[in-house]
Amino acid sequence: GGGILSRHASVTLKTTIIQLNHAKKYGGGMYSIGSSIQLKSSKLTLNEANDGAGIYLIGGSNNKPSQLEDSDDKSVILNNNASRYGGNLMIDTLDCKKENNNKDGCLSHEGCQWNKKPNVLDINKWQGTCMLNREASSTKIKNLLILDGVANEGGGVCINNADVSMINCEISANYARKYGGGLSLLKDSTATTYKGLTITLNIAEFNGGGMIMRRNSQFNNTYGGETIIDRNVAWISGG
Repeated sequence: GGGILSRHASVTLKTTIIQLNHAKKYGGGMYSIGSSIQLKSSKLTLNEANDGAGIYLIGGSNNKPSQLEDSDDKSVILNNNASRYGGNLMIDTLDCKKENNNKDGCLSHEGCQWNKKPNVLDINKWQGTCMLNREASSTKIKNLLILDGVANEGGGVCINNADVSMINCEISANYARKYGGGLSLLKDSTATTYKGLTITLNIAEFNGGGMIMRRNSQFNNTYGGETIIDRNVAWISGG
């Protein structure tokens, strides 16, 4: 979180500009775990990171989803540059096993569950492991305008192992140095659109100008509104 770090919080950014921040790993502009973020007439721009240069969004559960929303249709995420994944936005699931080694710490994170299993050294004793509850993990993005992001993969948005609801969003004019100019769905990711989604004028140097889907990923457009994938370009295949 080069600019802002948010953990299980409610954040409102009103007439705020988050720009020219840098993170060596994740979330140049903002790194968020299990938080609800509202943008009002705000802009995230010219941030840099390894992954999720604009925003790196993690975690959440079905009861309390991680959420990113433009509440007045006047905000924009643009011109952020990631060296790997998710130029403007990276959406991921929490690495529960890495984050926590005790039950209280585990359960403090929405979307994690504490699993008990026999101790390998003593079968009469039990040990616990913090694991991701994959079926309960949920993220929502709403009314977002995502422009001119750059990354190796997922110039606009990259989703990794996450279940994401995309509500009335536009992903335009982003650029991937390799795959998925507009949107990249990595392994085991699901994106479901509501009230329309536009993916347009994005470019990938290799494959998937508008969108690329990896193994076991799903894209669902079943809940009203049109999905428009228009005038994207890939230099090799899947424009």
